[in-house]
Amino acid sequence: YGLLRKQREFEERGWESRFDIFAPGSAATVGLVGAGRIATRLAEALRLLGVRVCFASASVPQGEGAEIGERLELDELCGVADVVVVLSPLRDDTRSLVGAAQIHRMREDAHLIAISRGGVVDQPAALAALQEGRIASLHLDVLDVEPADPASLPRIPGLTVTPHNAAWSRAFFEGTLREAVGIFRDVLG
Repeated sequence: YGLLRKQREFEERGWESRFDIFAPGSAATVGLVGAGRIATRLAEALRLLGVRVCFASASVPQGEGAEIGERLELDELCGVADVVVVLSPLRDDTRSLVGAAQIHRMREDAHLIAISRGGVVDQPAALAALQEGRIASLHLDVLDVEPADPASLPRIPGLTVTPHNAAWSRAFFEGTLREAVGIFRDVLG
């Protein structure tokens, strides 16, 4: 959101706007909801940048989260994180895992990013929080209903929506293909 705001300020006020908005920098705390392979890799990259990383996950046994970061309860994570990144798979027990209560705990200057599966974040609650200024930005790479019609989504400052393409890379597709071939071999073997 800071980049979008900086772009708008630059377009409106020119070069002098560069000192108006400060990013949190390496003092930021990123909270990861989920503790799988992607969360682990993201945590590694963030720690290299000096970012404090914490995570919440019901499926990680105690002690195994050390490579991710500090383990917190979800409500606590939502209250301390500058950025909450939702990486949890969608299951019956994770539907609306990040719901109105968790979003309400977030600070007004916090950012919510959903990149795992639609439905893990309570999308109406998140949109309402952004609309009401209770969170700084909302970034949805996954939606409750997919495929989604872009015209059905509200135009709210601080909202970015992409069609589930956060993982689009050659390495992702090669890895997915290798995994699928391995599954076929196991089934057919």
